[in-house]
Amino acid sequence: MKKILVLMLLICFISLLYGCDKEEDLGHINIQVVADTGIEIALGGIDRTPASYKWVTTLTTTSFNQTIKDLYPEGFSFRELTSPDGKVFFQLGVDQMVEVTQGYLEILIHFRSNQPNSIILGNFALDSFGENWTSDVDFTDSKNNQILAGDDLYLILADALRFSLSTDQDTYVFEKPIDGTNTHIGKITSYDTENLRGSASYFYAKTQTLPMFMTSFDLPEMTFLEEYPTILELQAVDSNVFGADYYGSVRLRLWFELLDLESYQTTLDQKMELSLLFGTAMT
Repeated sequence: MKKILVLMLLICFISLLYGCDKEEDLGHINIQVVADTGIEIALGGIDRTPASYKWVTTLTTTSFNQTIKDLYPEGFSFRELTSPDGKVFFQLGVDQMVEVTQGYLEILIHFRSNQPNSIILGNFALDSFGENWTSDVDFTDSKNNQILAGDDLYLILADALRFSLSTDQDTYVFEKPIDGTNTHIGKITSYDTENLRGSASYFYAKTQTLPMFMTSFDLPEMTFLEEYPTILELQAVDSNVFGADYYGSVRLRLWFELLDLESYQTTLDQKMELSLLFGTAMT
């Protein structure tokens, strides 16, 4: 038996300078989380007891924004990062990649039930409106088209967005499906420097150099939705502590991937949307 749990995040990034060494604040987040009968959900970190969470069947924008404020009391900003596994993140330093613990959104989604449910990911969507950008150099875009200085290229920042879902055992990394503007670079451990395209080609055209992260780095294999992958198995717990017989949590991380082929240098005002459709199945 399957039930449906819907998690939708509407993310608006205001004047996000992408492809440059700059941070920008998260403009606005709307969220709607609805759980079917028998499933309760909560948001929060790991430094609190289960009893302190606000367990509900519907999460509102207000409660989500308050969670962000609680987790990031000094404010939150996205940075340009890269991750080899969806768990550890690196930022481009002066002469090496530097591990960081900031610049990406990280939040725990908690589930509890009186039934031994499995949490599955039924679907997801990444999107933003897009905008024309005029190139200032000749280069080869991610679709292998030759772009001349002065040409317009339609860019969608969601093409460079990644998110991961992690449990204690597994991590699943996702990106927007291939479409008219987005490509998949796949799992790689080295870069084909003889056939540069996308943001790598643009960078080289601008600087006539290859940064060190293009010759030695890792990107993880993407997870694709095939028959609703099981993300989490709820485990039996003390109902006096958790308020239910079964519990589990999934860690959501959201970031902009520095090494994505669509991570061009540009300033765009775009509202971005991440929607996650979770379901439950009886085990």
